[in-house]
Amino acid sequence: MCTRSRTLIPNRDLVKEIYIWKTSLQRNPQLLRLDADFGEIKEAAVSDDLRTLLAHLQGHSSDLRTALRAWEPNSPPVGDQENEDDQSRDNRLRSNAITGWQFDENIPAIVHAILQRKPRSSRQEVTNLEAVDWMVIVLNFDTIRNRIFPELTRRYFAGGQGLD
Repeated sequence: MCTRSRTLIPNRDLVKEIYIWKTSLQRNPQLLRLDADFGEIKEAAVSDDLRTLLAHLQGHSSDLRTALRAWEPNSPPVGDQENEDDQSRDNRLRSNAITGWQFDENIPAIVHAILQRKPRSSRQEVTNLEAVDWMVIVLNFDTIRNRIFPELTRRYFAGGQGLD
């Protein structure tokens, strides 16, 4: 492996799987999986380890405001406590690069809401045009535990005599 590519991607196995959870197809949600080996997106079965996460996401897919608060219990929709109109609030949300990225520590997975504009085909009819789909990035816990955490620990907490 080239040293330069190794520097750019030091933990190639950090990402275990990448999915799209199409919850805007409310009658029949669909899970798609990126097959990186072949560069294809294929339909996937919902595995037991993802079932709870996907149900949680589906329950927070009605609109963007609900999706952005998927892990915040009993919180009002985005902007309810602010004195700004809907358009300026939505523009502020779109301009923040980290808006929408959320973390499920139980999998572990990073998720992000995907806005849908209109249905692409009549076969898969979107019944709610405000509904969101989800990008689900499942992380490799073994890589995090066995390589990334030890590297971070050494880098930031090690002194001359070992770990401080």
